[in-house]
Formats: sequence, C-alpha cells, structure tokens
Amino acid sequence: MRRFIGRALGRRPPAAFVLVPIAALQGFAGAALIAAAEFQNAPGSTSTLGRPMVEQGVFLCLAVGIGGLVLPLVGGALPPADLGSSPHETRKALMYGSAGILIFLSLLT
Repeated sequence: MRRFIGRALGRRPPAAFVLVPIAALQGFAGAALIAAAEFQNAPGSTSTLGRPMVEQGVFLCLAVGIGGLVLPLVGGALPPADLGSSPHETRKALMYGSAGILIFLSLLT
C-alpha cells in the first residue's frame, strides 16, 4: 500500500497492479454475499453472484494484474514502467481498471 500512496520508496507498482485491489474488493464482496445467502430471507441471487466473484473474479484479476509484471520478467524483458511515471502509464492503469470492471460485469450474467 505504501508504494501506491507515496513515493518514499522510490518505486511504484506497474499499471497492471490496479487489478489487485479490484480482486480484493471482489473477494470481500463475494464472501459477504455468500455469507448473506445463509440467512432465511436472503434472495437466491446472493449466492449465485457471490460464488463467481470469489471463484473467478478474484483469480482472474490477480492473474492478469500480477502476470503483467511477472510474465515480462520471466521472458527476459525489461520490467514495466512504474504507475504514474508517464501519461501513457496512467492511460494503461485506466484501461486495466476498466478491464477489472468488465470482469465484474461479466459475472453478473
């Protein structure tokens, strides 16, 4: 979290790491929906939405987000640029954020 907030350490995470907090939000929200489904008056859609959020949304966001750093490094390429280092990286972060929202929306169907 310190790397996202401040520049004290000198490096910031790459743009793809925007998906990591989105994965955490999907995990917490999905777990809450699954827990809420245990109550008698809960609609059936709570469990139907919660399970894919935990089982698919979290892992897909983590795979794409962390894979955006790991795969180039494993392939011998240079590490990706830091978030906020250029306008191009900011646009990439917005696109990754949009992808995270699309992943969530795909779970609604």
